[in-house]
Formats: sequence, C-alpha cells, structure tokens
Amino acid sequence: MEMFMAEVTYEINQYEDCLEYLIPLMRNSSDVNIYKIKMWSNCYKQIINKKRSAWRHMLKQENCSDLSSYDWSIFNEYKLSISSDIKLTCNEIILFINDHLMGAIKNVDHKVLMYQICGDYHRYKAEVCNDKIKLYNHHKALNEFKSGWMLCLKNTVSAVIILYFAVKYAICLEFVHGPNKALSLIMKALSLTNQNYSSIDEPINVMVDRVIIYKQTLINKIDMNNVL
Repeated sequence: MEMFMAEVTYEINQYEDCLEYLIPLMRNSSDVNIYKIKMWSNCYKQIINKKRSAWRHMLKQENCSDLSSYDWSIFNEYKLSISSDIKLTCNEIILFINDHLMGAIKNVDHKVLMYQICGDYHRYKAEVCNDKIKLYNHHKALNEFKSGWMLCLKNTVSAVIILYFAVKYAICLEFVHGPNKALSLIMKALSLTNQNYSSIDEPINVMVDRVIIYKQTLINKIDMNNVL
C-alpha cells in the first residue's frame, strides 16, 4: 500500500508526501531498485529546484532594489531562512545516500549516480554560502565526483552514465580549478565512450554531441584566458 500511495502522490506532484511513503520503503530494503531511486531523486529535484529558484529571485530583488529605501531586516531574515532550508534539504539527501543507499545499491551505474547526486547537492549548498564555505562545499562536491569517476575508470559503466557524470564533474572542476582541468576530464570521458557506443545508438549520439559542444565552450574559455 505504501508503494501505491508513493506512486499516487508522485503522479499528482505532491513530492513531499511521496517521500513520506517512499523513504521508509527504501530504508528497509537491502537492494533498492532503479525505479524507486528515480522517483526518490526526482522528488527531491523538484523540491530543491523550487527552493533554488526562490533563492535566485531573492538575489535578483536584492540587486535590483534601492537598499536605502526600505528596512531590509525582514527581507534578509527571509533570505536566510531560504538558504537554511536549502542546506537542510541537501544535507538530508546526502546523509540518506551515505547511510542507506550506497550499501543497498548493487549496480555500478546506480552507485555512480549516487556520487553524482551527492556532488550536485554539495554544489547547491555552495550556492547559498559565503565565499569560504562556498569553496569548502565545492571541494566536498569534488571529492564525491572523484569517487564516482574512479568507479567509472575501474568498472564497466554505461557510456551515457560516463558522459552525464563527466559533465557534472567538469562543471565543478571548472569552478574550482578553471577550464583546463575540466577540458582534460571531458576529453578523457569522450575517449572512454568512443569505443563503447554504437553509431546507431541515437541517445548516446545526442549526449556525445552535447558533450562536444561543452568541450568547445571550454576550449573557447581557455583561448580567451590565453589572450587576456
């Protein structure tokens, strides 16, 4: 009945309610299947994206408004509550993955996705932190991405997962270390997948095209930096 209610609440976009039914099922399972993982992940994605959108809107209002015209204490207090809510949600997700999902997931592709999700949510925390804590969270994200990348290198991982993961990793690498290291990672990912995907595999071809576009963006940034 719990799974049925999880599916019902998911279909009507009641994501918080869906998690109330779904998380106990995942916590008590010794082998969490990809169907539950995707539902769980998408619920949190919908929830966190709404919070991140609210944060960006608050920043926009802050930058566009005349600070001297208002008493900003209420605004700042509400802004702080949004950032705290984002960090709390991110920590909740990362903790659940580390405490329950990593041990329950057997499939290597799915484990790589767990590292990717942890890396992403550390980055989301960084978005709402000051400079020092921002960099700390980006380094935490890099540690998660590095662990996932090592799985990609040591195991047979699907080409789609490798490319998707590499882009996520590269975005974080670029922020912390610049476009050169990000480009090196993307080149390695393309090399890994070049021999593993079929020329008639359209989803892979689409993903490869997107990664090649991102690669060119990095090259352009490097060229621009060299000019400057």
